[in-house]
Amino acid sequence: MHKARQSRDHRFDGLFYIGVLSTGIFCRPICPAKLAKEENVQYYLSAALAIEAGFRPCKLCKPDIAPINSSLPSINPLIDNGIILIHKDLGLSIKDIAAQLGVSTRHLHQQFQQKMGLSPSSYQLSAKLLFAKQLLQHSHYSILEVAIASGFNSSRAMQYAFKNTFSMSPSSLRKSDKDKIPLETKLFIAYRPPYLWHALRDFLASRQLPNVDQVTENSYTRWFEIDGYQGKVIAIHNPARSGFDLFICVQHSTHIKPCLDQMTRILDCSADWLSIADGIKKSGYTLTESTEGLRLPGTWNCFEAGCRAILGQQVSVAGAVTKTREFVQAIRKIHSGIGFPAPWQVTQETLCDVGMPISRKSTLLLFAEFMSEEKNQEQIEKGDVSQLLTLKGIGPWTCQYILMRGVSHPDIWMEKDLGIIRQCEQNNLEPHKAKPWGSYLTLCLWHDYMNKQ
Repeated sequence: MHKARQSRDHRFDGLFYIGVLSTGIFCRPICPAKLAKEENVQYYLSAALAIEAGFRPCKLCKPDIAPINSSLPSINPLIDNGIILIHKDLGLSIKDIAAQLGVSTRHLHQQFQQKMGLSPSSYQLSAKLLFAKQLLQHSHYSILEVAIASGFNSSRAMQYAFKNTFSMSPSSLRKSDKDKIPLETKLFIAYRPPYLWHALRDFLASRQLPNVDQVTENSYTRWFEIDGYQGKVIAIHNPARSGFDLFICVQHSTHIKPCLDQMTRILDCSADWLSIADGIKKSGYTLTESTEGLRLPGTWNCFEAGCRAILGQQVSVAGAVTKTREFVQAIRKIHSGIGFPAPWQVTQETLCDVGMPISRKSTLLLFAEFMSEEKNQEQIEKGDVSQLLTLKGIGPWTCQYILMRGVSHPDIWMEKDLGIIRQCEQNNLEPHKAKPWGSYLTLCLWHDYMNKQ
């Protein structure tokens, strides 16, 4: 950590934080400010721990926009899932989180305190404060709207939290001319390099769909619906800052966080390539300039990933995209809107004009019906596809594709994929040694296979 701080190494951004005792602030390892003396700093593995220790976030390097560290070894499943729930819904009470995890609030508190060094409520409060800080500095939403979007019950509760934790008021973070609410909110998503943007861009570009997503040389645009409201987000690659400038257009401030989380996942900005590369090399695969920094391109949700997989069964990528475009256009003739269709919109009527085997239409209808149940969606998001495998026409390959792109599961080894089989025939690999990064090894072999076509 000392060496990374001294060299301001972007590869370690978000993997740890530095508390400066002389100023009372904490920074990212890439902070451009003058380096503090080693005897005046303390290191923390999370922003929450730095805040718990009494440090305020640096206004220069902005720890609130550092990439999330999603690559730490599992502390234990209970805490892992608790952290996921906290970030998924900042307004969820610790009592409700414990209930969803099937444990008592007291037990959850004990586990967090023992393994993380702080309580779940403290961890949640830090997440709320850092997200609120982003909105206060980069949006025109009112104090009340920012408070609600950040999981606080009221603006008063947020004000108290800011003053009690950072000794400042939320309004002190606002810039001038914040009275009017514009159509767009500008945020930033950071990543840890290396980041092979052109490879992810080309992957998404070859699969883009009208009024769903659009790819240019330097950007990725996505249309979507949240809670029945339409939205749009544009991510512009900013390699100089190791991240993406995000322009979000939504109806309500509460839609900002889900959109930010989705784009972070779709663009795989939380990945720790140092750990991933180490796992891939252990499998016997040799990384090259064309695979160093590959990222896992996500879809908006599991339903989109599943439909793309079903429509892509036993056909080429180009053929799958053509068929998926027909599928989306047929549904939009009956159900107007933007973004990828919802499960309830897939019916016999909407599929009648799509040219495909009856068996495949049947599979799509079964899948749409299955995904219409929220409990089934939650089950898949947790990595459980046992019920999905019971549907006729859905096998292991389809389930693996859904987990890899719809959930962004890092350890999906698609050994039955044709391209993977052919690449393995040419390479002496031990895929199990790549754990827990099987998805990235799969991606590397896919990339090599497509480059040979």
